[in-house]
Amino acid sequence: MVSTGRRVSARAETCRGAAAAYDVSRYGPVRGSTEEQEQPRLDEAGEPQAAFSSLSRGRRNVGNARVQRKFAGSAEELGERSVAHPPHTRRGRIGVAEDATKRGRSHRTMAKKKRAPAKKPTAAKAPPTSNWEKLKATLTGGKKPRGSKHAATDLAKAVRAAKAAAPAPAPTVLGPGTHVALDCEMVGVGAHGRESVLARCSLVDERGAVVYDKHVRVDERVTDFRTKYSGVRARDLKAGDAVSFRECQKAVAALLENKVLVGHALSNDLAVLLLDHPRARTRDTARWSPLMRTNRGGKKRPRKLRDLVREHLGRSIQEGEHGSVEDATAAMDLYRKFATDWEASLRQPAA
Repeated sequence: MVSTGRRVSARAETCRGAAAAYDVSRYGPVRGSTEEQEQPRLDEAGEPQAAFSSLSRGRRNVGNARVQRKFAGSAEELGERSVAHPPHTRRGRIGVAEDATKRGRSHRTMAKKKRAPAKKPTAAKAPPTSNWEKLKATLTGGKKPRGSKHAATDLAKAVRAAKAAAPAPAPTVLGPGTHVALDCEMVGVGAHGRESVLARCSLVDERGAVVYDKHVRVDERVTDFRTKYSGVRARDLKAGDAVSFRECQKAVAALLENKVLVGHALSNDLAVLLLDHPRARTRDTARWSPLMRTNRGGKKRPRKLRDLVREHLGRSIQEGEHGSVEDATAAMDLYRKFATDWEASLRQPAA
């Protein structure tokens, strides 16, 4: 085992041998030695360096020549700044860069002049060719939009202003032949009777008189008649006065034309009939705000027709088996009580 003293002495002998074998003429004086301090650094041409004698003491002559070619300056051009602040310091680099910039070049690359973008010829604006473009021109007053970020907002404001300036619709007169109330009863088909199909449809006028009341034949196998709620039985669908779905759909569509439709949760009735009705002529007692309840979250929720009739009309409905005529009559009576306030609320402009 070699002791620590022997290892240190062997290392010292190795360093002394390396120092003796060092070729000063080939590699230059050792950094920090007396020869380096006394002998000036030479450039590639063999001339002693003047302005860059203090540049990066650890760099080779090749690096010094590269810096000279890069800045192409002499001691006189650079002035005393290179002596006071050597180029390898931050202030020295800034000074060299400033002098190079004054001569028209950057310390990294030549400054390039940016060309101004060529102006595109403006073509004459073509007149609007579509109804949508004409409508936008009318709503915006021909003003140039401020950009895609604000165009949608400006257009929405213009639409709201146009709606507010539009004349209020004429009040709906509750007269003979102007209003009808609709209600439908459904039965269940498919697995567990979860799919609903039309089984009965009823329409009453504003006086409560029955305008249309028919049972509808069901082509599929009925798995749940829902008699407790609908009052429909199997014999009703097989009776001689029962009509097909197409016949019922055509008859109801003809009766609803140009009429104000009244009912409770009309979206379900229209969906099972595969019909649609204009929203402006629809009065749904489940969707009018004064007849809705407010939940804990502050949102409006529809109420049951049975509860509304008991509270506002003072009578009870839907006790046991009931039919569509009873529900349609109750919805019409509820609308007639609030018809004046209901129509007045529809004429008020939206906020």
